Amino acid sequence: MGQSLNRSDLSEVLECSSPDSTLSGAMGDLSDIAGDRDVEVLIECAEAYSREGGSPENPLYGSEIQRHMSMAFSKYPGHEGLISLAFSIVTRNDAVCKNKPPSEELLPIACELLNHSLNSFATIGSNWRVHHKALVIVVKQLRQYPGHLPALCDVAILAHLINGMLDISMQRDSQIALQAGMDLVELLKLLDKCQLDELSTRGVYNHLWTLLQDCESIRPDYLIQIITCTEYFVPRAELLTENVSLCLLHMAKQLPSNQELQRRIWNLFTAHCKLSAELTKQVLALNTLDAAVAVLQQDNVPISCFVLEFLEGCRKTAPQTLSQFCLKQDSVGEVLMKITVPDGYFEQMCGLLACLIDNCSVMTCAKLFQFKMVSRLEDCARKVPQHCIPVACRSIEKVLILLSSDTIFLAHQQEDNFQIFKTQFFGEDHHLFIQDMLTCIKTSSQAEFVYTLLQRFVRVCPQESIPSISTPYFVKGFITGFSRDIVLFPEQIRRIVFSAHVFLFQIKIKSVIEIFRDVGFHTTVINIIRRSESHDILTVMVTVSFLSLLTSKYHEYLKDLKPLLNCNMLDTLIEKVFLFGHDERTQFGDDVTRIFLTMTADKDIAQELFRNNYIERLLDLLGANFPSIIQRCAIHSIGNIALGGHKVKQVLTDRYVHHLLLDILKEKAESEDTYLLSACGRLLHILASCDSVKREFVELGCVDTLLRVLRSKRDHAEVCWRALGLLSSLGFITAVHRRYVVNQDVLDMVVDVLSASAHGKVISYAALILLAIAELDDGIVRLREMGIHRPLDKATRSSIYKIQGPDLERWAGHVLEKLSLYTVAGDPAVVPNVSLLEPRRSSNDWPPLLANPFLPVDKCAAAQVGSDNNLDLSCHSPVAVGLDDAAKQQLLQLGIDASQPVFRVGRVYGGSHGLCSNCEMDGLSEELVIRSNGLTPHQYQSLIDNGWYRRGGVKMFRLRQNHRVQCCDWETRVSVEQFDYKLSKHYSKVVRRMPMARLTVESLPTHFSQDAFLLYNEYNFKKHDKTAKSKQSYIEHAVDSVISNQTVNGIQYGTYHQLYRLDGKLVAVGLIDIVPKGIVSAYMWYSLDKEVSKYSLGVYSALKEIEMVRELSKKNPEMKYYYLQGWNDSNKKLAYKANYPPEEFYCACITPEWLPSLEAVKEAKEKYLQQHTQDQNGHPSSTPIAEETTDKDKKVSTDVPCIALEKDRAKYQQLTGHKPDVSKIVVCLNYTTYMRLGEMFSKYSVDQSQKEIMERRFEELLVAIGPHLGANLVVDLKVAPSVS
Repeated sequence: MGQSLNRSDLSEVLECSSPDSTLSGAMGDLSDIAGDRDVEVLIECAEAYSREGGSPENPLYGSEIQRHMSMAFSKYPGHEGLISLAFSIVTRNDAVCKNKPPSEELLPIACELLNHSLNSFATIGSNWRVHHKALVIVVKQLRQYPGHLPALCDVAILAHLINGMLDISMQRDSQIALQAGMDLVELLKLLDKCQLDELSTRGVYNHLWTLLQDCESIRPDYLIQIITCTEYFVPRAELLTENVSLCLLHMAKQLPSNQELQRRIWNLFTAHCKLSAELTKQVLALNTLDAAVAVLQQDNVPISCFVLEFLEGCRKTAPQTLSQFCLKQDSVGEVLMKITVPDGYFEQMCGLLACLIDNCSVMTCAKLFQFKMVSRLEDCARKVPQHCIPVACRSIEKVLILLSSDTIFLAHQQEDNFQIFKTQFFGEDHHLFIQDMLTCIKTSSQAEFVYTLLQRFVRVCPQESIPSISTPYFVKGFITGFSRDIVLFPEQIRRIVFSAHVFLFQIKIKSVIEIFRDVGFHTTVINIIRRSESHDILTVMVTVSFLSLLTSKYHEYLKDLKPLLNCNMLDTLIEKVFLFGHDERTQFGDDVTRIFLTMTADKDIAQELFRNNYIERLLDLLGANFPSIIQRCAIHSIGNIALGGHKVKQVLTDRYVHHLLLDILKEKAESEDTYLLSACGRLLHILASCDSVKREFVELGCVDTLLRVLRSKRDHAEVCWRALGLLSSLGFITAVHRRYVVNQDVLDMVVDVLSASAHGKVISYAALILLAIAELDDGIVRLREMGIHRPLDKATRSSIYKIQGPDLERWAGHVLEKLSLYTVAGDPAVVPNVSLLEPRRSSNDWPPLLANPFLPVDKCAAAQVGSDNNLDLSCHSPVAVGLDDAAKQQLLQLGIDASQPVFRVGRVYGGSHGLCSNCEMDGLSEELVIRSNGLTPHQYQSLIDNGWYRRGGVKMFRLRQNHRVQCCDWETRVSVEQFDYKLSKHYSKVVRRMPMARLTVESLPTHFSQDAFLLYNEYNFKKHDKTAKSKQSYIEHAVDSVISNQTVNGIQYGTYHQLYRLDGKLVAVGLIDIVPKGIVSAYMWYSLDKEVSKYSLGVYSALKEIEMVRELSKKNPEMKYYYLQGWNDSNKKLAYKANYPPEEFYCACITPEWLPSLEAVKEAKEKYLQQHTQDQNGHPSSTPIAEETTDKDKKVSTDVPCIALEKDRAKYQQLTGHKPDVSKIVVCLNYTTYMRLGEMFSKYSVDQSQKEIMERRFEELLVAIGPHLGANLVVDLKVAPSVS
């Protein structure tokens, strides 16, 4: 090294020359640094240069200084002054150059200087640590020249330096420590770009991890810097070791309000968890949720955001794991329910709650309800519905699925909890959330989720909670959403409509159904069907099904289907039926059927459809190209319309609908289409209500077709009883035609049905057919021969049959009774069989007589059954054949005066009605019925005096019993002597108004008249809506009579037609019986034309007939009554009969005598009720009885049945002085052999059951007709072969 330069010399040089030249010269003299003194001179020169304003940008300055410093470092590597000088030069250069990098040629020297400095720094120790900032600046400058950074290759030295800086940064409450920490972070970030991999492999970052593990001793702001640095370059999977994580979580719990620290910690955990589900599970296993709860409990909105983001990250990677940890800790549920959700984080909160709900199990279900997570979820979803609707709806649906069945809960022995949870859930207003979401739907997917949730909610909702979703507010909101969404989201129509279907199905509140009707909801639904394309069969199916439900709701709760009719619903459905093909029609045929049947079941709607000619449209649906389901829909609908009255039936028969149905029935008789067969049978049964149609059915081969159906469908109950029902209706055709229907083939089928079927209705209709057969003499004998009473008796004793067929006991009972009363077992060959009555026949002799209908029938003969409109039946009337000498001799031997008229009874039986005609309620009403011919006027009068009455024809009726007092009919007669029509303004007006000059009245014995027949059918059709009768039916009702016409003392007794004509035209006919004590009004029919009806012909005829009695009384003073027959004050149709005072009343069930006034009737009723409502001790019964108000101040119980037999017995015994002895009644076997009943019991095979029936019924007959007629009573019986 050259001559040393001391401090004074250097000063002199500096003072004498320019700084640059002097310094250059001085540096030149230091070409070889020999010792410490030279180093000090170097340092002083540099500092002096700096003080004198030397520019660091001077290349000479930079090169000389750095060259000499390099030399000094090589000789004195640990010289503190050199290190300080080096770093001060670097720092000054950074400040002056404003962070500009040094010149290119200085870079090698700078790198060498930096290496010497780092080397010296590592060896000197802590005294040099204050220069770390300069190191950072150098690195910052050099990083812009990546090519020279490899000069910093001594990684060990750099790591040692970092370690020293870490030590400084750990000093507490030191500005230097804070600065050191910041510089360290910046240094590490600078090194990251070039030497991260090398440093990490050498374990430099272990210092950071160590520091994080001891984070409790580090100030929060330092920790934030360290976390920032570590987060920057350490692989996330390696960063959060268990110890580091625990330390961070501890710091998070200790400093929950440090926003920046919380942000760094939770962001670090969030980033870590997003890497994999396994890492998430590891993090959560460290009780991370405890720290999260501690932070969230501060309810610091900004900090809560960081925790929510962490939870959201966990949810995305490991939702089930997160749910398991959350549901184990009650604190999590509590804090989630209480914290304030930051704006913008409702979606995250919603997703978190949904995650917990979705992964909830039966065992953790209590937490869900304990913390009301569903309500919290709904609140969050309401804030941002457009983002949360899918998540919230899906999760709530999961809860509903969990509550939909207790099976899962039972498996975990949680039955009690199931009921508690379900009650709690539906006790909250969750339906309001659905309503809110309905108003927020903006997309198709949202509509899908909301309406699916609605379906599930309504299905699971218990019945007691249904009112909460049935409020007008909710329903109106639903209707609004429905109407909007079916237009906006056509791809969701099926889902929306089905949701509406599920919703409406649960509604059972009338006021709510009214809302649907009032807003025209049905029109919206129908428009969906109208807009549906032909290929969109699924939409049509779902919508028609919903429309079917809507129709049933309108019908059940509102009884108002007119809105559906007014919006042309049926037209729309029929158009769709025609639009679709065969397969599509089959798919929605059931719902179409239900709609049509519901609509047509309403009488008013059916009438409107009939007026609008809907029958034509329905008939179009019976074509062969329509599936069976549509055909039977049309048939059933037509049947419902036909129930509206006989006018409709007439139209249908005029259209030959029955021909079409019979063709279908014939074609499908052996097919498996049982529903169609049942529908055809039903409608044919409805149409078979008049004799003319019945005859046409027979002529078309209906009986044979029905037998085919019965043979092939014997195992199908409904088809069987429909066919048997139609067959029974045909069986009750007029007596003269009946033998063409109830033949041996029919009887054999009935027997097979009785033995094979176990269905009550089948047995009931089979019994009804037997009842029709029993009306024929040959038929009753044949039934006896076949022993039909045995299976019938078994059926009536079976409780199963009684439940299934409520009419079975009544119908079968009638058959059994008639078998017992009309026949007796014996050898018919011993007793001759002749006919007592010989009918007078027309010259055409139609229909052809069949000797025995139960022998094989000539098909051609049977086919001749047809119309009798062109036949002359004017002389058709049965007459009595007198007793021959042999009969008179037998009667004399029995003690009967044969010279006196015999009271001969051809049939006696009990008739019953299941439906009361007065109250229209189910209640038994029974009559005693006898069939007789050729009664003398006095015999007929005796029957009337004892309460018998005639409705027309050859049968007499008498009330046996009734289910309640108020429903008993009273026989009524007007006391002609005291009656004065002038006392009534109404009657006087009727008489004055009648045009006497135009009116003619004629009385003729009953006979067939075409004019009267036509008027009869017109009256019944218009007045009572009954189908037209055949001539034979008309004769049986309005011509034939039980009384034979006789003239006594100038009075023509018997049955007559009162013919009223206006201007020669027949306008009214009265059917009257003239008897010794007056006139009986049996029936009346008249014209209903406006021109005629204004004269009140019904009232006038009664006044006229009363006047006739008054005139006849001049010849016979005993003729003083006008008999109006049945009256009941509770029946409006009969009430008019009490309007002709003074009147007398008689009811065999209540009183044995005629009562003089209505007041007496009232008193008799009350007395009867008092007598029959006492207990066994004779005291008034305490049993409550239904009451009906009959007086303002008094109520009369009406549920007490009334029976005539006891009163008749008492009256008979009073008149005769002894009890009735039925054994002395005379019976006539086969119209030839006469004997006492007791003798017959001993001679013929009469079992105990038959004997009891005969004794009971004959006793009832004997006391009902009275001792006068009973003295000459003869009852006809038939002898039938014995049955083994």
